[in-house]
Amino acid sequence: MKLINGSFFTDCRYLYIMKIIIFKKLLLKSLILAFFAILISCSKNDGNFIEFTRGRSMNPNYPRTGIKITNDNYVYYCEEIMNNGENYYLNRHTGKYKFYKSEEKIDFIKYKDLILKNYSTEIKNSYKRIPDATLEMINFKLDNKERVQNFYYSQLNKNKDSLYNEIWKLKKELKFKKTDSILFSQKLLQEKLPKPPSL
Repeated sequence: MKLINGSFFTDCRYLYIMKIIIFKKLLLKSLILAFFAILISCSKNDGNFIEFTRGRSMNPNYPRTGIKITNDNYVYYCEEIMNNGENYYLNRHTGKYKFYKSEEKIDFIKYKDLILKNYSTEIKNSYKRIPDATLEMINFKLDNKERVQNFYYSQLNKNKDSLYNEIWKLKKELKFKKTDSILFSQKLLQEKLPKPPSL
């Protein structure tokens, strides 16, 4: 009788231990799956950004600039280093830049939603060239939506204009510190003047 009771106790203990082992394995698998799900979710949003760049102004003293908001909730800004040396009057644009990063964070999701709402459609008449106006560019990658488009400020409608100014105002409203080189679209920031025809 003792043997039977002992055997029964051993079997129950064995089943209890097996249940714990199975439960731990299932829990571990669930944690691994959850971890990879988070990684995949993050990778989908990795690299999301909103960017505006300004090309050459008709005023040769104005540097080319760019402003960029990324999904790390920081704002980045670049400004061209102007040539103040010998023969500066021939070409003040150097194509070299100073880069800055905001010390404070902003709400990237807020601007993401506003951009998708207002800039998902093309800017009307953006293909028309406007003499003496500064060519600008919007470039964004938000989830599965991407857009790169040149435009002139006067071509923006009321909603686009309001959001455009709100983003550029961040340069004045936030504190910035110098940082290493940040990737910006190069099309306007490195645009070269066409060579004059040979005589």
